[in-house]
Amino acid sequence: LPDDTLSFKLQTDACVDGIGAVLPQVTPDEDRPLVFMSKKLTKTQTNWPPIEQECYAIVQAIDKWDKYLR
Repeated sequence: LPDDTLSFKLQTDACVDGIGAVLPQVTPDEDRPLVFMSKKLTKTQTNWPPIEQECYAIVQAIDKWDKYLR
């Protein structure tokens, strides 16, 4: 379970046909993954430049895990 006294570190990635993210919690010993997400890109989204796909991954992850990131 998440510990409200510790920080989170959002990590995202995008590739040719999808995006993914992990939200680990930073502990003194290691980063502990709490939740994961992945999503297939639409045909239109696969035509976006890589930087836009990366930004889309960030936005999707922030929307999904807003309660942890506040």
